[in-house]
Formats: sequence, C-alpha cells, structure tokens
Amino acid sequence: RGVVVEEWVKAAAAVDVGPATVAPAAVAAAAACGSGAAAKWWFGKTLLWKIITYTLRAEGKIVLAVASSSVASLLLLAARTAHSCFKLPLDLADISVCSIKKNTQLAKLIREMSLIIWDEAPMIDHCCFKTFDKTLRDILDMPKAIFGGKNVMLRGDFRQTLPVKKNASRNEIIGSSIAESYLWQHFKLRHLTENMRLTNGSMNEADREKVATFAKWLLDIGDGHLSTPDVDPQNTSWVDIPDD
Repeated sequence: RGVVVEEWVKAAAAVDVGPATVAPAAVAAAAACGSGAAAKWWFGKTLLWKIITYTLRAEGKIVLAVASSSVASLLLLAARTAHSCFKLPLDLADISVCSIKKNTQLAKLIREMSLIIWDEAPMIDHCCFKTFDKTLRDILDMPKAIFGGKNVMLRGDFRQTLPVKKNASRNEIIGSSIAESYLWQHFKLRHLTENMRLTNGSMNEADREKVATFAKWLLDIGDGHLSTPDVDPQNTSWVDIPDD
C-alpha cells in the first residue's frame, strides 16, 4: 500500500492540488457514479483515473483497472485487458457469458471490489458489455441491477478507434458501439476539456503552441472538419496529413 500512496501523491502533485483536496473529490467521483460513468474527450483522463485509482487503493479498497487493448492497459497501475481479466468470450452471441464460476477466486474478487475502470471503452463491441453485465448480475445475485450494482467507469473518445468489424459498413460499426447499447442510458457523462499537457510549466511558449495546434488538428479530424469524402459504396473519407 505504501507504493500506492507514493504514486497517489505524485499524481496529486501533477494537478497542483493538495492531497487533502484531491482525495475526497476522487472518492466522491467514484462513489457518485451509481451504475456507471463515462469520460468523454482525451484531456487528462489518465491523470484523473490514476488519482481515483490510487486514492481508493490507498484506503484498502479494490479497484479493477482494465482496457480494451493491451497498449492502453499499460497506462494504468496493475491493469489488464478486459478479455483477460473477465474471461470474455471471443465469439459473442446473445446467450454469451464470461467464463467465471461463482465459487472461483475471481468471482470473490468481483464481489469485494469497489470500482471497475474500463479504458478505451468505445473501441470494443457493445456485446462485450452486455455479456459482462449479465455475468455480474449472475455472480452477485442481482438479476435486476445494472452490472450487478457495481460501479463501472468507462473512459474513451468516440472520435478515436471504434469497434473493428470485418467487412462491416459504417452504420454497422456505429451500431456496435457502447453508445447504442441499452446500458448507455445508465451512464453519467463527464467531459474533460482542459489539455493537461499545456499546463506543463517547463514547456516553452513555442512548444506549447505546437502542442495546442496539434491537439486542435486531432480534434478537427475527429469532428470531421478535415476529411474529404470518397466516392465509394462504403462512404469513406480521406484526411491529408501535413509533412511537419
């Protein structure tokens, strides 16, 4: 737990807020989520998630951090891919459930946990969340409660990577998003809009301007302002990438 506290202090210092202020705010954010929460936009999510994770773990609470991809899982402490942690099936169907039995250590861990953080949620098919929801309801014996009554926090940006589906049309890909799931109405959205990279005091004005310009360029791509439509049945588009 000492390592967790040390990392938590580092994360708190990064936002220039005292631990006495950050800890209650982070715990309240996790506790107030109800069935779940989703963070949209990419400014400072990793930092916020670290603060929440370290705060709860420093209090002895269990936080399971997972991600939709192995690369994203490297950004969080002791995180794994969602498929690995929750034994999600690769081939999904309406009757699919996670391969977790009630009398296993993993089931016990799920019962005792306080929060689940799921990174890059928009890039995974909503059937995975449906399967996960059914599994938690079964393990926790809460058939009518979303995610079995557990707090689940999703994060990600729908302007980035969406679910990858072989030979799928644009409408089919959008239809497989978590935003199209029956679960989505139970999430409370939180928008993070401040670019934390620009608050780095060691960055000179020229570098800060470059970072701000690059950030705006990425947002413009995500919002569809820079794309050139292509004439094809799939309704794709092109984006010109500057040399610099």
